[in-house]
Amino acid sequence: MQYFNMAVHTLADMKKWKGKFLAFKAYYVGDAALAKQAAAVLGISERTYYYHVKSFGQAAYSMSHSIKKAHEA
Repeated sequence: MQYFNMAVHTLADMKKWKGKFLAFKAYYVGDAALAKQAAAVLGISERTYYYHVKSFGQAAYSMSHSIKKAHEA
């Protein structure tokens, strides 16, 4: 889990992932039931909002494996 957390923070600092991180953060830290409102605040559709949440999570999960390998080496 610590590697996933490191990956989330690493991606959050990257300009390319900033919008997707905001959706991810709103979903997991905020109230997931307010997805429509969060999407409106971000200026995206609800479908795009969920896509951002999913793609950011997948990227962080993938990166966490790389971070773990680097720490074990």
